[in-house]
Amino acid sequence: RMDRVVGLRMALNAQSPVPYSYNDFVMMAVCKTLMMNPAVNATFDGIGVHTHASVDLAFAVALEGGLITPVIKQCERLTLMQIHQACEELAERARKMKLKPDEYMGGSCTVSNLGMFGLDNFQPIINPPQVAILAVAAIKQQPCVDDDGHLYVGWQMGVTLACDHRVLDGAIGAKFLRDLRQILDRPEGWAL
Repeated sequence: RMDRVVGLRMALNAQSPVPYSYNDFVMMAVCKTLMMNPAVNATFDGIGVHTHASVDLAFAVALEGGLITPVIKQCERLTLMQIHQACEELAERARKMKLKPDEYMGGSCTVSNLGMFGLDNFQPIINPPQVAILAVAAIKQQPCVDDDGHLYVGWQMGVTLACDHRVLDGAIGAKFLRDLRQILDRPEGWAL
């Protein structure tokens, strides 16, 4: 459910000179979820698994002929505005082919957001040596049922987590997705 994220984004954008994107909220929520699920915030070098204390969150940026994944280092230390600024700056420099190698290497997890294309879901491909990647689909109005069983029209977003099963099993991935859903359900506690 993205009802509260949609509402909070509209309220913040009414006051902010810089408009937040939905991706800003997703990136921050993923960062918080990775801190709760260190097994997903990991890399696998073929010999051993390395969990990371810090979230170096990569995000996919489309280029002509391919894509690149700039990395926001120590994302867990940043505010929503700082994540917004980092995404904007890194994406712009990526499109101009001006990223330094340390700005697109070494991520601990990746977010691939194709919501702007109106997709309901898609299957992402893991960016080795990372052990997971999250696919983010469009935010759409859908028939929903609230906690009291009442039908209403709300905002929903589909996500798909791809996991390297040499390292992560389905239960760990499912817990990550459950925690992400709970974080996105209540953005007021972390986005402000």
